[in-house]
Amino acid sequence: MGTRTYFWQDEVRSGERRTRIVLAITATMMVVEIVAGILYGSMALLADGMHMGSHAAALAISAIA
Repeated sequence: MGTRTYFWQDEVRSGERRTRIVLAITATMMVVEIVAGILYGSMALLADGMHMGSHAAALAISAIA
């Protein structure tokens, strides 16, 4: 008997693909803001980069779910 998947789990839907794209953009911006905050000594950029980390974590949970 072949492998069976339930609830169409083998299909990648457009919403899932978009979530992964947004996750990649968010993670990239997070890294850029943290690096720029460290290089330029900007606490605002550093804090916003850390804040973007919480957004990236939430999107990662959505992508995994």
